Amino acid sequence: MMDIVIISIAIVSLIVSVMTFYFTQLQSSKLKVLHGDTILMYYYYYSTGGGFLGILVPSTFINTSHRTGIIFKCVLTLTKIDNPQDIYYIEWNSFHIRDSVNDKWVFDELSHPVIVAGRSSIYKTILYTWNSPPNPEFIIKEGTYDFSIYSWISYDKKPTIISRHRLHITKEHADKLLQYKEEKKSTTVKVILDKAIDENRLMTPYEIKTLLGQ
Repeated sequence: MMDIVIISIAIVSLIVSVMTFYFTQLQSSKLKVLHGDTILMYYYYYSTGGGFLGILVPSTFINTSHRTGIIFKCVLTLTKIDNPQDIYYIEWNSFHIRDSVNDKWVFDELSHPVIVAGRSSIYKTILYTWNSPPNPEFIIKEGTYDFSIYSWISYDKKPTIISRHRLHITKEHADKLLQYKEEKKSTTVKVILDKAIDENRLMTPYEIKTLLGQ
C-alpha cells in the first residue's frame, strides 16, 4: 500500500513538473495590444521645408504568458469611409513621452521592437507620421474614418494582431487642424476613437440605466 502511495505521489510530481516546464519554457508568448480611446493629431513643419501629419496613439502591450514576447512592428491605416479607394498606410515612427513641466509631448526614442517580459505589460505612446514630401499632403477632413492598427509579434509577413476602430472627425476637429496647419503650429487636437456620445453629458435616470445598467 505504501509503495502505491509513493508511486502516485511521484507520478503527480512528474506531471506537475512537466506542466510547469511547458508553461514557463515551451509555451509561446500570448500578447495583447490595447489602444487608448483618446488620440492626438497635429501637423508639423520643418524649417527646411516639408513636414508631416502626426498621430499619437497611447498603446499598452500585455503578455499573459510566462514566456517573453516581442512586438516587432505596428502599422496604422486610415481610410475615409466615403472614399475607400485611398488607404493611408503609416508605419510607427517613434515613441514619445509627456513633458509635464512644459505641457507638451516630446521625442523619447525611435520606434523599435518592444520586448515584453512574461506576465507583464509595457506602455508606449506611439507616433505615426505621414510625411510630405515625398507623399502628397494628408488633409484631415470632416467625416468618419476606418482606423486600424496592425501589430506583428513574429517575422511573418502578415500581422498577428489587428485592432479596428472608427474615427469620427467633426467640423470643429477639421477646422482646428487646418487652422494650426496654416499657422504652422504643432498644437495637438484630441479625438476620441469609437465615440458614441459626448465626453460630458447631462443624462436622465432612464438614459443612465440604458447606458450603464444602473
